[in-house]
Amino acid sequence: MMKWARELKQYGCAVKSEINWQGGPVPKPPEGTQPGCWLLPNQDGVALEIAARQRELREAGWRIISVEPHVVSTLRNKASMLEYAKEKGIGASTPRCFGTAGEAEYPCILKPELGTFGKDTHVVRSEEEVDRLTRGEGLAPKWVLQELVPGRLEYSITLLVLKGVVVDYVNTLYEYDGEEYVWPFVKEVRHEYVSVPQAHLDVMRILLSEFSGICCLGYKLRGDGSLCIFEVNPRIGGDLVFECPKPRARALFEKLDAMFDERI
Repeated sequence: MMKWARELKQYGCAVKSEINWQGGPVPKPPEGTQPGCWLLPNQDGVALEIAARQRELREAGWRIISVEPHVVSTLRNKASMLEYAKEKGIGASTPRCFGTAGEAEYPCILKPELGTFGKDTHVVRSEEEVDRLTRGEGLAPKWVLQELVPGRLEYSITLLVLKGVVVDYVNTLYEYDGEEYVWPFVKEVRHEYVSVPQAHLDVMRILLSEFSGICCLGYKLRGDGSLCIFEVNPRIGGDLVFECPKPRARALFEKLDAMFDERI
């Protein structure tokens, strides 16, 4: 469980972070909550667990957003997400991926297929460095070696999606003090809330065409202005909780609650 209680309390509504569930026996909704309390994930593994056990969770009294487990599993995995994007015809809007360290264009990014918060992710500058970090075991099935998009500007967008339709979004633009970096090992200079061109939203909609729920995407723009989505987190992210103005974040959750029916 993320320790977000203080921040969520500032929303001024009944959004809380107090259920530390990552599997095992299905929890009951907190006492005193109104019937139909939502259970929303703030970790990738929990998102997969909720998707896999949504029937049990509903029977326990939770409201759950319906999404197939394989969709959550595909999007959270940085290697399978890239393949999925290619299948959807939007591979050009994701990083180029290198099958071996020998064919890579350096500098590039080495990251684990599964992981969050930049853990074990590196900017690498040579085949020898890749070999050292992977302990000579090669890339698959653990590692992804992909294009590095240089630049100080990076975007993190939270989307509320229902069956591939973008119902709402909040987009945050960050400026950092380096051109080549791995977050969070870089200093933030500023951030602001920005809109998204319709053409970019259309690409995101295609990538999320089988998804329902709240997710956050990380992306940058290449030098020619083209979109490069480098990760999908099928869960609530820290940008919405910590950076987004509380009234705006509250409005997103209220939209989720308003559109609820038994088909979600």
